[in-house]
Amino acid sequence: MKTSEMNKEIRRKIAKSGLRNYEIANHIGINPNTFQHWLMQELPASRKEMVLKAIDEILYAESNK
Repeated sequence: MKTSEMNKEIRRKIAKSGLRNYEIANHIGINPNTFQHWLMQELPASRKEMVLKAIDEILYAESNK
């Protein structure tokens, strides 16, 4: 499977949200390079949930500015 096909749900949600990977990484508390590495392999359910939650939290915070 190609790297671009890994974590399709997350990649779609990031694209739709307009967020940058570094914003999500910072919110989670990891290095942006680590986040990029995570996306190269299919994420386990716990990390996938963490990333999706981070996206939602960032979008919620931005909508309340």
